[in-house]
Amino acid sequence: MACLSSRVPHGTPIDPQLLRQIEAAEDVLVALGLRQFRVRHHDQIARLELPPEDFPTVLAHYEQIVAGIKAAGYRYVTLDLAGFRSGGLNATANGNADQALISVDELMSFRQ
Repeated sequence: MACLSSRVPHGTPIDPQLLRQIEAAEDVLVALGLRQFRVRHHDQIARLELPPEDFPTVLAHYEQIVAGIKAAGYRYVTLDLAGFRSGGLNATANGNADQALISVDELMSFRQ
């Protein structure tokens, strides 16, 4: 897996506590058996990037994911509908990302 500092926007100070926060958030997804993902750090927001084929797993366990990631220190948990892409944080930093962000709670409000 890539270095945890790759989850942090350029210019954001990195310290051991921040890396532990990201690792704790990613451990929540590992515990569900997910293997290809990133938890991107945006201050109080954890932006989940994972392949769209894993979205059903995330939605089925969204309460556990939200609780675990909030316990790691994030206030908001979002699912990046553009899916997993290597270098995804760099794309958002330079404004070249085609993505849609929606919180898991908002996404779940659309369930039938």
